[in-house]
Amino acid sequence: MGKLYLVVFFTFSFVISVQSVRPAASLDDELLQFSGGNSTRRGLQGGCSATNIIDKCWRCKPDWDKDRQALAKCAAGFAKGTTGGSGGETYIVTDPSDADAANPAPGTLRAGVVQGKPLWITFEKDMVITLTQELVINSDKTIDGRGAKVEITGTGLTIFNVKNIIIHGLNIHDVKEAPGGMIKNSDGPPGKREKTDGDGICITGSTKIWIDHCSLSKGVDGLIDVTLKSTDVTISNCKFTNHHKVSKKTSISILYNKRNQFGTLVIHRRHQ
Repeated sequence: MGKLYLVVFFTFSFVISVQSVRPAASLDDELLQFSGGNSTRRGLQGGCSATNIIDKCWRCKPDWDKDRQALAKCAAGFAKGTTGGSGGETYIVTDPSDADAANPAPGTLRAGVVQGKPLWITFEKDMVITLTQELVINSDKTIDGRGAKVEITGTGLTIFNVKNIIIHGLNIHDVKEAPGGMIKNSDGPPGKREKTDGDGICITGSTKIWIDHCSLSKGVDGLIDVTLKSTDVTISNCKFTNHHKVSKKTSISILYNKRNQFGTLVIHRRHQ
C-alpha cells in the first residue's frame, strides 16, 4: 500500500501537500475522470455543463432541488462518505442578520449551525451575511447554497473538533479577525471564544469535511486553514483569489479547483 502525495498550485501560490495511506488506485481513478476546466460554476439556470464526477452526480438533474440531500452521495476523495445533515430536517435561513452571536435569532444561519442534530441548511433568497463573530459549526450539518447567491463576510467559519460537515456554494470574502467573546456553538449555553486569526474557513481537529463549489477571497490569514489532526477532508470545485501564499500539510484531497478564469492545475504524484 503506497503513500499518496497531492500538490495543487493556485495563481496566488496557494499550496497544499497531502500524505495518506489510502490505496493509490481509488484516488487515481477519481482524478482520471476529471478533464478540462471547471466550467460548472455558472448559474444553475439556462443550461447545464458538468465536467467532473462530482458535478455529474447532481448538477444536470432537472429535479436536483426536490432531493437536495442526494448531494451527500456525490462526495469524492478522502471525504467520500461524508453525509453532513442527511437524514435531518431542512432548516431554511430567512434572516441574514448576526446581531447576537451568543443568542442567535431564529431563522439566522448561526441559529441553525449550532444545533446538536443533523440539519440540511438552505437559504430562502439571495443574501449577504456579515458575521460579527466566527461562525462555529456543530457536527452533522450541510450548508447548501445552491439556488441562491449567498455571501459571507465580516469574519469566517470555524469547524472545530466536529465531524460530518458539507459546505457548498458559498462566497466567503473580506474576512477579518474576530474579537472573540461569548459565542453560541451548541445547544447549550454560549461559551467563551478567543480572538480569531481571520481565516475564511478554519478546520481544526475535525473529520469527514467536504468543501465544494465555494469561492474564497481577501482573508487576512488563510482562506482555508486545515490543521491539528484534521483528516478525511476534500476541497473541490472551489475558486481562490486575492490572497497571499499559504501552505498546509494534512490528510486531504484537493480536487477540481479553479486557479483563475482560464483553467485548473492539478498535480498528482504517487511514491511507493
